[in-house]
Amino acid sequence: MNNSLANLNLNKSSSLRVVIGTPSIDGKLESHYVESLVETIRECKRHNVEIFPIFIAGESILHMARNKLIKIFYESSSQILVFIDSDQMWSPKVFLDVIKSKKSVLAVPVPLKTDIPKFNVGFDLNEKIDEKTNDFTVTTIGTGFFKMDKKIISELWKTNDDIIFKGENMKMIFEYSMHPSLDFISEDYFLCSKIRELGYNVWTNAKYISLHVGTKIYQHDFKEYRKKFFEEIKK
Repeated sequence: MNNSLANLNLNKSSSLRVVIGTPSIDGKLESHYVESLVETIRECKRHNVEIFPIFIAGESILHMARNKLIKIFYESSSQILVFIDSDQMWSPKVFLDVIKSKKSVLAVPVPLKTDIPKFNVGFDLNEKIDEKTNDFTVTTIGTGFFKMDKKIISELWKTNDDIIFKGENMKMIFEYSMHPSLDFISEDYFLCSKIRELGYNVWTNAKYISLHVGTKIYQHDFKEYRKKFFEEIKK
């Protein structure tokens, strides 16, 4: 992490600068993640995109690890932050499509680690669809593969409370919450509600997918999953 962080803060090139932020509670990265990262860095160089992987290892409080990554990005000269979890496997082409999108927030659906097709997405019953890109809005989506640009992060930085965590000043952008029904709200879903409260949309696209690596590689058909969801709603 130290070398990547030093290069990030000193970098003054004119290329697009992208931070890939990855928390790792046990300090480990899946081999498929490493392979995807290496191929992504190689492909991005061809497109004048500099990638700065930043890892937060050993922090058991996940939302604070994510807040630290937000702070590192916010204080850098980079334009885009992409959260990618350490158990993801993705295509460099998908990565390039996501970072080149003009959407301030664009996430990639991730299948859950189950044999029953299910994704980390809360569908928007009044979804907006971008006819040019086929991106569509969602109410919630996990941060397994989640892109934000400097504009939205700057607004989140201004509108969230300060906190001192382990002697370091940061912002409480990621935090757990609770629904009035007493349901627990995870830090990534709560982030989506904060983003929407600021007037931004949370976008995704059915042509994208990031694979989830566990005891096997979990891969389901997101287009079919979405289709069945809306078919059930109409009944």
